[in-house]
Amino acid sequence: MAALLDSDPRTVSGYTLHSRLGEGAYGVVYAATHARFGRVALKVLRPTLADIPQVRARLRAEAQALQRVQGNCTAAVLEVNADAPVPYLALELVEGLNLFQYVGTHGPFKGPILEALKDGLVEALASVHAANLVHRDLKPTNIMFGPAGVKVLDFGISVLLEVAANTGTDITLGTETWMSPEQAQGDPVGPASDVFNLGMVLAYAATGVHPFGAGKPAALVYRVVHERPNLAGVPSSVMAFVAQCLQKDALQRPDLRMHAVADRVEPPTVVDLGTGVPPLPPPSPLDRPFLIKFGFTALFVMFFFSVVKGGWQTSPAQSAAVVPNATVAVVPNATASVVPTATAAVVPTAIRVVVPTATTDSRRNGQGTETEADGAKYTGEFKDDMRNGQGTLKMADGSTYTGEFKYDEFNGQG
Repeated sequence: MAALLDSDPRTVSGYTLHSRLGEGAYGVVYAATHARFGRVALKVLRPTLADIPQVRARLRAEAQALQRVQGNCTAAVLEVNADAPVPYLALELVEGLNLFQYVGTHGPFKGPILEALKDGLVEALASVHAANLVHRDLKPTNIMFGPAGVKVLDFGISVLLEVAANTGTDITLGTETWMSPEQAQGDPVGPASDVFNLGMVLAYAATGVHPFGAGKPAALVYRVVHERPNLAGVPSSVMAFVAQCLQKDALQRPDLRMHAVADRVEPPTVVDLGTGVPPLPPPSPLDRPFLIKFGFTALFVMFFFSVVKGGWQTSPAQSAAVVPNATVAVVPNATASVVPTATAAVVPTAIRVVVPTATTDSRRNGQGTETEADGAKYTGEFKDDMRNGQGTLKMADGSTYTGEFKYDEFNGQG
């Protein structure tokens, strides 16, 4: 956090401003308090944007959609006011570290924590897309994690910059080094654009480097549009998913609705323990949002003890290099008491004799059956949680497809 400048207001429409959290093309973000909402992050639009009628109109139109986003992994939008003297958005104040801060301090994500990050980001974007919004600017500084788990910020905000640019205002759309090919070329963008950014962010989290390299933004954008990503060092557990996200053709990228773990609960298979031994009752569905929160809470606890208890010294120059456009400061208020509780909740479920159908780990691999919401039923080979290999898909209307499947789609062979 940074102190308020002399030019900063002290109050905005009933919000009392306390400090600066960050600044971007859309305006300034303040740490503020409100009688109804308590502590919030208040995004105040720049006067150059506030003076454009089309921007106010778009913000007014988007207000309900922004507040409809109700996910465990997105920062809640508490209030949107497009008609105030200075338009603003009041958001949940998220404590913790952004992705640049964590990777710059602790190094790349590994193992289960990387997969938890992937699951959290998939869930967040699925929530945004379910509200008919597109994030348009998913990047490491817009991804926070701490005591509340992983949280995605600033979804849907950059559309205001696009509206402003269409009026002839000199505005840069998005962040050049974190754009999908279609966004970089000025083409219309949809949810698939966010999926490409998701692939870039996960590759960065797993390796500590941008998958399209470094250098001048123009050179990097050229590589995004025309060259393959460098995925050396990305673990096999997420490699297939990241590679599919980074397809140049938007139609070849995965549908996040098929990967949102919070929305998919497979029927359990009861294991026969022998004659005269009754089967164990099925366990309650695994609470993946809880596991995501638990994983990042554990990270935050470790960070708390390493920083606060062990001491951490970073020069201003290093901080500027590691944390560009940081959104919030570290607020180490997590306690170790949450860990025993979380462990007790996870371990009993992990040792149940009841397992999900065709599951050998957190992803489906091997023979199995999947029934879709509309009644369609797939029986066949799974690989990395997707339909890959020989199988049969019987549609709700009675039609049947038998043959080769690839990345959940019928490949037309068979």
